[in-house]
Amino acid sequence: MNSSPEEKLLDLDRSLLKMGKVAVAFSGGVDSTFLLHCASRILGADKVVALQGVSCLIAKSAFDNAERIIQTACDPGIVHRQIHLSPLDWDDFTANDEQRCYHCKRHLYQIFQVERVQLGCSFLLDGTNVDDMNAVRPGLQAVRELAVRTPLVDAGLTKDEIRYFAKKAGLPNHDLPSDSCLATRIAIGKRIDSGELIKIETGESFLRDLGFPGCRVKPSDGCVHLTIREGDIQRFSTDTNRRSVQKGMLELGFGPVYLAIIGR
Repeated sequence: MNSSPEEKLLDLDRSLLKMGKVAVAFSGGVDSTFLLHCASRILGADKVVALQGVSCLIAKSAFDNAERIIQTACDPGIVHRQIHLSPLDWDDFTANDEQRCYHCKRHLYQIFQVERVQLGCSFLLDGTNVDDMNAVRPGLQAVRELAVRTPLVDAGLTKDEIRYFAKKAGLPNHDLPSDSCLATRIAIGKRIDSGELIKIETGESFLRDLGFPGCRVKPSDGCVHLTIREGDIQRFSTDTNRRSVQKGMLELGFGPVYLAIIGR
C-alpha cells in the first residue's frame, strides 16, 4: 500500500534523526530548501551546514534569490558556506558532451565532500526527489558514486508533495519553477565558455525585466530559441512585446528569435 504524504514526511524525519551532523547541498531551489528546513527542524540548526556553490554557471538573479531564502526563511543558526568554484577549468565539463551534468556534479560534490569532512559532518545530503529518478539526469550517477545521501528519495517524496509541505512550512520558493545552471542552455557539443554564459544570462535578465520570469534563452545555429512560462505566451505574442524582444535580442548579438509554443 502506498504511503500518504504525511507518512513519507515522518519517514524523512526518522531518517534525518539518525544522521547526526549533516551538510546539505543548497541551491536555493524548493527541494534543497525544504531538505535544509527539515534537517534543521529535526537535528537543530547547530547540526546543519548549508553548502552553496558559487560560480559563473549560476545567474546573479538565482544567486540573489538563494541568498534571500537562506537569510529570511531558514534558521539563522545554520552555518552557510559559499564555496567558490572554477568550472571553466574543468575540461571534461567544458567539452559539453552528453555527460556534462555528470562531470559537473562529480566535481562539485567531490569539493563538497572535502568541506563536509572538514566541518565534522557525517553525511552530505542532496535534494533529489522521486520524480527526478524517472528523468534523464546524468548527475545522479555522481551522487551515487560519491555516497551522497538522498533523503527525499528514500522517503518517497514527489515534487508536488515537497511543494505542498514547503508551502505549509512557509518557505517562499514553494511555487517557484525549477531552475538549472546556465550551461544547460548551450547545445551539446558546443564548448562552454564565459562569453556565451554572459550572453545567455544577459538575455534572460532582459526578458525578466520585460515581465517574463522563469524564461530560458538557448542559442542554436545562428538563432535563439526562447522558452517562457505557459501563462505568459499570450502576453508575449502582442506586437509590442514581440518587437521589443526581437530588437533586444538582436542588440545582444543573437540571431533570429523563435518562441517555443509549449511553455515551461
